[in-house]
Amino acid sequence: MDVYNSLISRRSVRRFLPKEVDQSKIKKILEGAAFAPSGHNIQPWHVYVVTGDKKKKINAKIMVDGSIKYQETEGSIHKIAAKILGAESCNGWTYWYYKSGNSLKSIDELRQRLRPNN
Repeated sequence: MDVYNSLISRRSVRRFLPKEVDQSKIKKILEGAAFAPSGHNIQPWHVYVVTGDKKKKINAKIMVDGSIKYQETEGSIHKIAAKILGAESCNGWTYWYYKSGNSLKSIDELRQRLRPNN
């Protein structure tokens, strides 16, 4: 694929399968991301990969007002995910999942389903 086709076919993905990603794929993605340009080449990003038992221990409650409560901290879905990751910010809608039967589903899927049609 050439650069032009890569640019025009790019899309954002906000729904993910709840299955583990192979470590070799994660490593390859992170190696490629290291080549991404940044102003003055300062590369101000941080990457966190949470898998296995650590991922399973991160549980939070959705409060009636829509905020998230994790341990003793309560706040927006984005603020709490960032706190857990030790990051400045995080897209909480792609971070959190809920259990439905025997599978995990994106909380964004639930939000879209429950949102009133405008």
